[in-house]
Amino acid sequence: MQTLTAEQRQQYEAQGYVLVPRALEPADFKPIERQFLRLAEERSGRRFESLHDLELLQFFQKNMRIESDVYNAIRRTPEILDLAAHRQLTSLLRQLVDRPWGLLEKMVLRIDMPNMEAEVAYWHQDHFYVKGNDRIVTAWIPLQDVNNENGCLLVQPASHNMGSVSHPVAIGKRHVPAAEALDAFRPISVDMHSGDVLLFHALLFHSGQINRSGTTRYSFQFRYSPIGLPTDPGMGNVLPVEI
Repeated sequence: MQTLTAEQRQQYEAQGYVLVPRALEPADFKPIERQFLRLAEERSGRRFESLHDLELLQFFQKNMRIESDVYNAIRRTPEILDLAAHRQLTSLLRQLVDRPWGLLEKMVLRIDMPNMEAEVAYWHQDHFYVKGNDRIVTAWIPLQDVNNENGCLLVQPASHNMGSVSHPVAIGKRHVPAAEALDAFRPISVDMHSGDVLLFHALLFHSGQINRSGTTRYSFQFRYSPIGLPTDPGMGNVLPVEI
């Protein structure tokens, strides 16, 4: 079981995020990868070798409705719940703040295909969308190595100290803060390896990027709230997780 150092805990408090290298093992992802492929194969009538199979990407690009169906279906499977409640993840949360945590029922496995711009989540605080209390922690977990080419996250260190900020500017169906709200901060990109876990504060400004590579980028977004604090019904039930 991996433990956080004092420096990592201090970074989370001061900067609003902490990167935990190699927190998860390849075997931890296998059940949900198998389930994803099963769902894709049921709906396509075709067999795919892996999540990064070029034929799967090409099929989804031509059949966006099926891609959306798989995206919605995987969120309701036992496998995604098992991963989100993984003892390593819940242990890291307890090390950040020693109190009981719950998992927000709305769990996401993003499917970011190359050069798709419509769903990119530009600069925002999760609190604007997730609502509820501002102690919620997001775990962002890629299923492959990520960098600027395929769309690692950008973060604004220490921006959580601003508190909740309005998001008045519409970009498609997304909303972002006014540009001057971010002028005091310098963004950094968070390169990650598969198995790394990025934990960040609900008020931390962060941004997605367009996947400019030739393969799909997959990433989990799990959100956890301290038990007893308010949460938004739109995020589903709060599921207690064992530590």
